[in-house]
Amino acid sequence: MIKLIYLTIKKKIKKICLKVYYIMIPVIGDDNTEKIKNIILKKVRKKYRPKLTRLKDYKRLAEIAKTDRQFKVHFGCGARILKDWINIDTLYAPLLDDYAEKNFDKTLLGDKNDIFIIDFRDGQLPFFDKTVAAIFSEDFAEHLSQKEFIVFLAETHRILKSGGVNRISTPDLIASMKKNSDFRKGFNGVFTNEWNKYRHVNILTKNYLEELAGLAGYSKIIFQDKNKSESSLMPLDTRPREDREISEQIYCDLIK
Repeated sequence: MIKLIYLTIKKKIKKICLKVYYIMIPVIGDDNTEKIKNIILKKVRKKYRPKLTRLKDYKRLAEIAKTDRQFKVHFGCGARILKDWINIDTLYAPLLDDYAEKNFDKTLLGDKNDIFIIDFRDGQLPFFDKTVAAIFSEDFAEHLSQKEFIVFLAETHRILKSGGVNRISTPDLIASMKKNSDFRKGFNGVFTNEWNKYRHVNILTKNYLEELAGLAGYSKIIFQDKNKSESSLMPLDTRPREDREISEQIYCDLIK
């Protein structure tokens, strides 16, 4: 609900700014108008973007990060809260517990004490450099903007130990388009459910993922099959579900 209100406000402000932008161009010129627009948008984003991080969870994780344990971090956990992992998401809904017990191995599930309501977009995570042994996420990357995904790659690379693995499972844009689109039909032939139905923001391709991961500093990018990883610490992959085939999913180990 909070996110919906934020998006509505953001959309209206953008519309107003755009109208003012085109009115001002003939008056003060392109460059000056662009500078003013950027200043306004920056202040609006800072004021109206909701902070989703729960401060007490951030402090709790900061205390845990000081301890000498093998850290394994699960981003975008949703209902699948993994036991012995630090599960990070922006929402915990107790009603999802029943769903989790029906769809995942109960013996591997943690509880509410294993989830931390933290939004990595709010700032640096409270881990020291090179202290995390494994990172796991599935159907998470496609919900990040291009900027957010690059920040995610950089921050996970910072906290990961040398030789550690950041496991990413995410839809494959090329495979999805090849299977569902008929580009000969032009506009009407493009499969848009990736954005319109699933609300994906930045759907990756293997080449794009490999380039960005290399840019962030990862030494090896290895594309895998489902449930195969260079790290023995990784949990089993549960995606995709019935909405897509395995061939439409990217499974990738990013190695520091």
